[in-house]
Amino acid sequence: MISDVYLSTFLAIILLIAAIYDIWVAKIPNVITFSGMITGIIYHGAAQGLSGAGLSIAGLLAGSAVFFPFYLLKGMGAGDIKLMGAVGSLVAWKGIIPAIVFTALAGGIYAFALIFCNPSTCKRLIFGSISMFKTLALTGQIVLPSLFEKEKKPQVRYGVAIAAGTLFSQWWWPLLK
Repeated sequence: MISDVYLSTFLAIILLIAAIYDIWVAKIPNVITFSGMITGIIYHGAAQGLSGAGLSIAGLLAGSAVFFPFYLLKGMGAGDIKLMGAVGSLVAWKGIIPAIVFTALAGGIYAFALIFCNPSTCKRLIFGSISMFKTLALTGQIVLPSLFEKEKKPQVRYGVAIAAGTLFSQWWWPLLK
């Protein structure tokens, strides 16, 4: 948990702006991510000296590194990786692990909701299942329906999950301990 109210407020503001940009434009601007990275390093360096700057850089690297494989697999964008690095820089080494865990949980919940609460996906899932069982009963063959034949797959805007998971880990999780 970030103890400084100004740094905590700054983190909340950049996360909310990044989430809004990610929803509207499907990109997270570099000015948001790099300002978060630089602010975190400068703040922790000024507050705790070189060790604080080092812990901020360690948080930046950890936040970026954990999700980097998903970027390589085209599951996340570069802005998401940089935003997680900015989060790591601001919460430093001590705060990045809970932020990563709750961001991953928020991302999973968001993806599940996006896929299964989408009305057209639910409709295809229901009718596809009925069609599959009808085909099985009539022919004895299992034919799996495609859920996303006519429309493109829903996109997870991971900036939203990063914002939700990080804010939960920094503000509400410490209260629940």
